[in-house]
Amino acid sequence: MERMSEKIDLTLVIPFRNISNREIPLVKCMPASVRNGQISVLLVDDHSADGSSLRLKKLFRIYHNVQILHSTYPQGKKYALRYGIERASASYVWLSDIDVLLPDSPCCGVSLRTDLYILPLQMREQSGLLCRLQHVEYVAIQTLTMLAAVHHHPVMCSGAGLLVRRECWLDSFPDLHPELPSGDDMFLLQAFKRRNLRIAPLWNNDSAAVVFPETTWKGLLRQRMRWAGKAFAYTDTDILVCGAWVVLSNLLALCPPFFLLKYIADVCLVCYGKRHYRFAQKAVLWNAFLLSLVYPWYVLCSLLGGLVRRNKW
Repeated sequence: MERMSEKIDLTLVIPFRNISNREIPLVKCMPASVRNGQISVLLVDDHSADGSSLRLKKLFRIYHNVQILHSTYPQGKKYALRYGIERASASYVWLSDIDVLLPDSPCCGVSLRTDLYILPLQMREQSGLLCRLQHVEYVAIQTLTMLAAVHHHPVMCSGAGLLVRRECWLDSFPDLHPELPSGDDMFLLQAFKRRNLRIAPLWNNDSAAVVFPETTWKGLLRQRMRWAGKAFAYTDTDILVCGAWVVLSNLLALCPPFFLLKYIADVCLVCYGKRHYRFAQKAVLWNAFLLSLVYPWYVLCSLLGGLVRRNKW
């Protein structure tokens, strides 16, 4: 792989809305590639009503390469992304969220040639049963995400960590279902696959952003309902088959023999993922067992709730 020059052909685009009372990890941990001026940053205000833009302008005033933009498109994350990406000067855009800890550089010195790079994500390890269960689940999800992409059948990605060729994203915007408030990542993946664009994972710890677990069961279920609510709009065969298998395997796991088989498969997946992620959790077998007990009900509640609950940004 070729090393990149000092100036990176990349613009970081992050949409935000009503974050004046939230902690912003980017303030305390600005990526080195931004601090040294290698890449520019566009923070796009999606019609905030709480003075979020003024707060961010004060926090980032020392960075000449960080701009705060105000979307003039209709309200919604996808429109905010479009507004920022249209104004990006680089050939590639780095997409993430405002509440994520970003790596110093997402591409680790690798020259960019593929149309969509799926970046690895890690979940911050925190105390408490709920956080431990989410962490085990997240390692399994990320491992499955990367393995599927490595074998040229990507089925998942996250808007918290994507590198995208700018023109390809803009060309795919009509396929992102802008009428739906969620799914800017999965609909993008589906659109890229339909158009036979190049998709690859960057499975490297140095490229990983860090996300934070939900702190309440209510918050976790609301998040998963939001994910499930967009599933009816999927048309990609790989994504549909994977989703159907997840639902079916968890329903079958309600029967003891299938529960044991699924538990073994889950443990193997998590242990495989430990080889690629900075994963310090000790009680993997026990936490995976507890997760397996609640997961069938958790999947069922998320699926049913996602079908009836109206999504919000």
